Amino acid sequence: MTEMKPDDQYDYIARCKCGCGAVVIAIMDDPDDPKWTAEEVADTVKRGYNVDRISAAQLRSLPFGCQRERQKRAAPGGEQLSILGKEEKP
Repeated sequence: MTEMKPDDQYDYIARCKCGCGAVVIAIMDDPDDPKWTAEEVADTVKRGYNVDRISAAQLRSLPFGCQRERQKRAAPGGEQLSILGKEEKP
């Protein structure tokens, strides 16, 4: 197994098709299995996404999930729906 520092790691991402800029697919670049990585990237392209290669540090700073859908699902009363359930807004 190739030993990599987290900030040396690169990932392939696909951003939301709506244009909000959020990441909807993230594929870890696995140096021990380049065939798997290539297959996953190819599948993502076949699904109509543009794919970018970015560092793990950059990936951590990006929002995940469609931000427009998140805003649409905002519930009345200051609550917002999330993947894990309801979140209270500060």
